[in-house]
Amino acid sequence: MHKLIQLLGRLLFWSAIVGIVVMALSQLLGRYFWQFELFTHYVPHLAVLILLAVAIFPDKHFLFTNSKPSSRILLRIILAAIGISLAIWSLQPFSIILNAFTPNIRLDSNITTPTTIAYQNVNINNLATDETLQQLVNPASHSGSFPDVVALVEAGGLNWNDRLNKLAKQYPTHCGINENSPFAMQVFTNINASCDIIMLSGFPVARLKISSTTSTGLISTVSSQASPDSLDKQKILYVAHPPPPLGRNLAILRNQYFAQLAKLIKSDQHHSVMVIGDFNLSAFSPVYRDFMSQSKGTNNYLRRTTLTGLPTWRPFGIGIDHVLVNSNEEAVNTKAIDWQGSDHRGFIIK
Repeated sequence: MHKLIQLLGRLLFWSAIVGIVVMALSQLLGRYFWQFELFTHYVPHLAVLILLAVAIFPDKHFLFTNSKPSSRILLRIILAAIGISLAIWSLQPFSIILNAFTPNIRLDSNITTPTTIAYQNVNINNLATDETLQQLVNPASHSGSFPDVVALVEAGGLNWNDRLNKLAKQYPTHCGINENSPFAMQVFTNINASCDIIMLSGFPVARLKISSTTSTGLISTVSSQASPDSLDKQKILYVAHPPPPLGRNLAILRNQYFAQLAKLIKSDQHHSVMVIGDFNLSAFSPVYRDFMSQSKGTNNYLRRTTLTGLPTWRPFGIGIDHVLVNSNEEAVNTKAIDWQGSDHRGFIIK
C-alpha cells in the first residue's frame, strides 16, 4: 500500500511540474500561439492537481539522492503556494461568493434595475429542445414571472424552428440568424427595445438596446435625485459567439472579433452595458485580458458576474460562457442553471 501511495505521489508530482511549465508558457505565449492558449482553460484543474501533489508528496529517495529535509519542505511550500494562488484566481471575484451569504442590497437608484435575462448556448444538435427551453422560460425559474429577454446561441435550423416560432409569439421583438450551424443566434424580448445583428469578422453579435422606460415597468424609472446625464442612459445587451480557436485562422478571426466588439462596448461606455455569450475563450487567457482592457472606457470597465473558474462547457469542464457588465450596471445577480440537454450551462441574470 505504501509503494502504491508513493507511486501515485510521484505521478502527481511530475504531472504538476509539467503542468506548471505548460501553464507558464500559455500565459507568456498564448496571445501569439493558439496551441498554447488552449491550456489556459485548465487553471482550476491544475490547481487541484498541484494541491493533490502537495498532499501526497513523493519520498525523498525519488526526488533527491541526498536531499535535506529542509529542501523537500521548501519545495512542498512552493508548490502549495502556486496551487493556492491558482485556486484563488479561479474563485475570483470574491464578491460573488460574499454576496451569496448577504442580502442583495441595491445602493444606487440612479441606474436602471437589472432586466431578467435567460441565456444559454442550447446546442444546434440538442435532442431535448423542449426541456431546455422549459428551464429557460419557466416562470418558476424566474420568481414567478417570464424572463424579459431570452438569448439563445446555436438555436437554428429544422431542429429549432418550431420552438423558435412559439417563442416569437410570446416575445414580439426578435432578431437573429436562423441557420443550421453553430453560429445561429436568437434574441427575443417582450419589452420596449430594438434588436439587430452585427457581423464582426464574419461572425454575429446581437445588440439589444432597451429603452430607459417601458410600458410594463420592468425597467426602473430614474430617481428624482438622478443627474441629467443618467436620463440618457440605456441598457445595452451584447450576445457574443465567436469561432473556437481551433487552428491559426480561426484563432485570428476570434481575436479580431473581440477587438471589434471591444470598440463597440467602449463607444457605449456611458450606457449600462452587459455582454453575455459563449466566448470560446477562457477568463485565464491573455486574449481575454486584452479584450477586458480594450473595452475599458473613461472611469468605466467590464467586470465579471460569475466565478472565473466556473465550468460552463460540460465535455471538458471548462469555463467559456461569460456574463460581463460595465460600471454603470449595478446589483446584477447571475444564477447558473443546469445543462439540460445542451453541452453548455445556462444562466438566469437579474
